[in-house]
Amino acid sequence: MSFQVVFKRLGIAVTQRKFSEIARATVDELNKDLAAGTGKKIYEDYIGIINKYFVPFFGERYLQNIKHTDVAEFERWRNERMGKKPKPRKPADPNKPRKPRAKKTAGK
Repeated sequence: MSFQVVFKRLGIAVTQRKFSEIARATVDELNKDLAAGTGKKIYEDYIGIINKYFVPFFGERYLQNIKHTDVAEFERWRNERMGKKPKPRKPADPNKPRKPRAKKTAGK
């Protein structure tokens, strides 16, 4: 059963938006936060990744129609484009204190 049928039964409006529309709005929000000084440094990386990888691949697809097979295809495409597989991130060690935060807290 499609989400449109479920939404219709529940009386929820079905709005289809392209991935590029959502991505543009997200990038605008991130840029606004950066300009206001409330954004994080990592937002710059997020913006670059969205524009370099996600929008070129998913841009004209409707967000509601993206399936797990599309994500798997994206991963193959991205790896070819990067020329390598991205390294998985290591989870933070909960027993290791985060130095910058500890120094800021200690300085108060």
